[in-house]
Amino acid sequence: MPKRRASRVEMSRSVEFHGPYGTSQGTVQNFSPRGCRIHRVDAKVYCGMRLTLRFSLPDRLEPTEIKHAVVTWTQKNDFGVEFSNQSGETLARVKQVYELLLDAQTPDESSRVISLPAFALRENRGALSPS
Repeated sequence: MPKRRASRVEMSRSVEFHGPYGTSQGTVQNFSPRGCRIHRVDAKVYCGMRLTLRFSLPDRLEPTEIKHAVVTWTQKNDFGVEFSNQSGETLARVKQVYELLLDAQTPDESSRVISLPAFALRENRGALSPS
């Protein structure tokens, strides 16, 4: 298993991943700007496999798409991916959310509150929009 370059933050978010064997669902269990751990019972992945990930970060409801994720390790029901070659916009968003989550999980600041952009429910088709 390669050595991590950044601390991970705990997270539990549904993720859809697409690879050479089709599309599957799993759960992102921890996260950093460089990668994440995904839980999926009997995932059909192998080291070096390239995946596209789609999952919602806590700052917005619309999913983030990580187009270049490479499987770096596998276990029975978990695997790790490294994000590579992301667009500047995606990378900036991932880093911002990571820093907010890392700050919130710091033990010294257990009562800290994070402020993320607010959303309001629109009447038409139940879509969300920034308020």
